Amino acid sequence: MKASTLLLSFALGLASVGAATAQTTAPLADCAPGAIERPLPEYPITLRKTHVTTGLAQVAICIDAEGKLADILVIRYTREEFATATVNALKKWRFTPAIRNGVPVTAQTELTFHFENTGMVVVDDVSSIVETFLHGDMRNTIITYKPATLQELDRIPTPITATAPRYGRDLSEKGIHGSVLVEFFIDENGAIRMPAVLKADHPELASLAIDAITTWKFEPPLCRRQPVLVRAQQVFKFEPGKPQP
Repeated sequence: MKASTLLLSFALGLASVGAATAQTTAPLADCAPGAIERPLPEYPITLRKTHVTTGLAQVAICIDAEGKLADILVIRYTREEFATATVNALKKWRFTPAIRNGVPVTAQTELTFHFENTGMVVVDDVSSIVETFLHGDMRNTIITYKPATLQELDRIPTPITATAPRYGRDLSEKGIHGSVLVEFFIDENGAIRMPAVLKADHPELASLAIDAITTWKFEPPLCRRQPVLVRAQQVFKFEPGKPQP
């Protein structure tokens, strides 16, 4: 496998995915994961009698092949209380797994929740979020937590472990080659979270890339010497004639 530049590019914006559409960040799936039971978060009690009347929380979730909630990652919020309420509610949700070629597979999706002190609304598209920011009470809708951008980091995160995918001779001889683009988060502890294939020339190569990147580990990303969450992308190139033993 030809080695590609580590952390080739950092995504500067977040994908806006609504709960109503439940789009998956793994386009190789034929059917996105779904929710069959989804009790909504409650407006935080500690904020009900304050000036805070609205809020927002965005999370990435991973649903495994059995339809179980495998991971939750908070990626954006206006106040931490809204993130906590969202995570607590999601732990009670029941899901159906994503499907690829008729087989259940693990997949990720991102959900955005918009809170109001008179109830709770799930944002279903980016225009709704923009409308909130443009016409809502900006005192309550300012984002206080989100992934850092490349420009905000003190330096590029240093890899501790970054094992290359195992590209065997059998795949090379079958003519299976190409590239895979994987998006993932590096959390405040340097762990890889929510790896998802954005583009792949072959499903088998996608699996190899995901298997490898889930073992990666970095030093914590730093912004002004403080650990931060970072969204990143990595391109893996698999070339015929250069398989690993």
